[in-house]
Amino acid sequence: MIGWLRDLIEGHRESMSWRGLREPRLGEMAGVLLLAAGALLAVSLLTYHPDDPSWWVERTGKPLNWIGPVGANISRGAFESLGFAAIALPLALMIFSWALLRGSRSPAPSRGAEPAWARAVGLIVVLLAFAVLLSAFFPGEMEFRGDTMAAGGLIGAAIARLAEEQVGWFGAIIGAACGIALGLIFSTRFSFAVVGALTARPMRHLSQSLRVRWARFREARRKEKMRRAVLRKHLREQRRRQKQELRRERDGEAEQADGLRSASSRSAASHAGGAPRPSSRASLPGSPDEEGKRMQADGSGRSGQSPRAGEGAGTPVLPRRAPGPAQPPLPLSPHPPPAGSFSLPSIDLLAPPPAESPVNERELIERARLMSDKLREFAVEGQVVQIHPGPVVTTYEFKPEPGVKYSRILSLVDDLCLALKAESIRVDRVAGKSTVGVEVPNVLKETIHLRDVIGSTAFAASRSRLTLALGKTIDGEPYVTDLEPHLLIPVVTDMKKAAAALKWAVREMEIRYRTLATTGVRNIEQFNTLLRHEPNRTRRNEKTGAEEPLRPLPYIVVVIDELADLMMVASVEVEESITRLAQMARAVGIHLVLATQRPSVDVITGIIKANFPARIAFRVSQKVDSRTILDTGGAEALLGSGDLLFLPPGSSRLIRVHGALVTEPETCRIVDFLKKQATPSYNTSVLQDAEEEEADSHDAERDEMYRQAVRLVVTTGQASVSHLQRRLRLGYARAARIVDMMEDEGIVGPGEGAKPREVLVGPEFLERLGQIAEEGG
Repeated sequence: MIGWLRDLIEGHRESMSWRGLREPRLGEMAGVLLLAAGALLAVSLLTYHPDDPSWWVERTGKPLNWIGPVGANISRGAFESLGFAAIALPLALMIFSWALLRGSRSPAPSRGAEPAWARAVGLIVVLLAFAVLLSAFFPGEMEFRGDTMAAGGLIGAAIARLAEEQVGWFGAIIGAACGIALGLIFSTRFSFAVVGALTARPMRHLSQSLRVRWARFREARRKEKMRRAVLRKHLREQRRRQKQELRRERDGEAEQADGLRSASSRSAASHAGGAPRPSSRASLPGSPDEEGKRMQADGSGRSGQSPRAGEGAGTPVLPRRAPGPAQPPLPLSPHPPPAGSFSLPSIDLLAPPPAESPVNERELIERARLMSDKLREFAVEGQVVQIHPGPVVTTYEFKPEPGVKYSRILSLVDDLCLALKAESIRVDRVAGKSTVGVEVPNVLKETIHLRDVIGSTAFAASRSRLTLALGKTIDGEPYVTDLEPHLLIPVVTDMKKAAAALKWAVREMEIRYRTLATTGVRNIEQFNTLLRHEPNRTRRNEKTGAEEPLRPLPYIVVVIDELADLMMVASVEVEESITRLAQMARAVGIHLVLATQRPSVDVITGIIKANFPARIAFRVSQKVDSRTILDTGGAEALLGSGDLLFLPPGSSRLIRVHGALVTEPETCRIVDFLKKQATPSYNTSVLQDAEEEEADSHDAERDEMYRQAVRLVVTTGQASVSHLQRRLRLGYARAARIVDMMEDEGIVGPGEGAKPREVLVGPEFLERLGQIAEEGG
């Protein structure tokens, strides 16, 4: 539009060389007059009011038009004749005036310039054609400022009606458009060739951009079709392999059952003879091959490498059901073992798992597409190359394009949750591959049953004396680890006795180390192996000096169900005992299992955490709790219901496992089976030592430490447990007992909540206490 106006002005500047206005001053005067006329016409049109008195309306009174009666008549006539096309009239006058004001001082017209009357005719043709175009598009009358008028005025409506009668509506439109184009060419320097030259480059860029976008779209569609075809092919192949595997398992189920019965008989004979029970899982008939053993040695229940790095790019790993029953779990044997036969609990005591739910291929592919599209919205280019369906979550391997940061994908977890309508999503790098694993919860989640894990090949291939069945990994593979327990005492609920039991475990550890030193072995495995080959080995008793026969050492597991309760009662003693056991006790067969529902730094201290390389975190409420347990985030994104992250020893890679469900009826059936065979025989010396220590606490406390505490309380006039802990560096339990003893002897008053106790004796009591000490000495 600006270019057209410039051409119009330049054309008029060259052509306005009328004979009467050849002098520059006359041209400027004419330009000023035309500019004033255009301004007056523009104001009159803008302030037009249909009720103003004019030649068409007989009214009395003062007109509302700003130009007065002249403006009212001119505006009324312009709108009645040309309609809304009249707005172009003041614009044409101003263009003429501007051309005159900037006109050339040369008295001769420019060569090739059109005469003035020709340009005037061209502008009139443009105005009339514009009016016809308005009348054709908007026939009839339109409301304007409280009155009605034709869009193209009376002239435009008449010409449009005549044209429609002859050539129709489309013909009238084409004729009006042609008239506008011819009028512009005739009255200005407007040229379609110039317009084409100016718009050629932008149109060329637009065309190239559209072609590139279309090519990318077609390439993306082609890749998507190929990827879906590959996924469908591998899914069908995986289902075929799964059916073959299940068929082989059913064929070998009878042989495995015979192997179970023979292994149970050998275990019973071993217990009856009093010798240590050798591991029988590795020699079961029909036991897995060396590949299965490597699966257990790897600690993940997977063969060779991770299923994520399986054969063939794009191969989704379907959830596979564990093999048939191979070996039942070991029972908790009392100490010492009772005489007579003992049968292992049957796997039939556990409820069978439900049928496997089918994999919805269409849903998996659709979720992969949604994930790629959502990441692409945030300029994260890449594609899903593999899909690993699992019982609870499905892992999508996303391969980002070069230049995409891993942290960029991590920051979009919440956006992916919105796009996939997921409760939570966990993102982690895939070990050994250039892909990122996006773990998305399934719409229909399966329940992991304990029978699935116990009846798996990984459980049967375990070499340990007790295989701990944790559950299944996100790929549906059974996950097991080893633990060697021996039940010594019933469950201790008294926190003071529990702290004493921990001290007994420390003493037992020291005794075992001295026993191992006498035989020259390094750990419990070597010690028990030595006694199997040399059952007549003896050692000298440290107290009596007599020779005593050596016996195999059982494995002991110390399970603390709620560490926070212990830390509240005796944090110093408990932390010291746990630290020593965690550092040294594993070599002599003493293992620790700690659990807490309050993973704060005052419960799981830095010293305790540093000595526990194997950790399990269930779902936590905030990221700081996950960092307290695992030293990294991730547990806050778990799903609950047994969903956990396991940090194996000697590794920094977290393994996501879905814990196995054990129902109340299953627990009752197993406990009843064990109770029918024999009554438990506990080692009561553990709690007896704790009770004797508590019974002798009053006498033990009447030592120099007790006298120091009395002197401190009487001297300072402050009697509180925390005060004794700080000044004398005592534990909570001992400081509390000393304060209770002072209350019994009348030294301090009763407790008053958080306030310090009242001291009831004076300095003279210290003199009497010193005399008693001298007499006793």
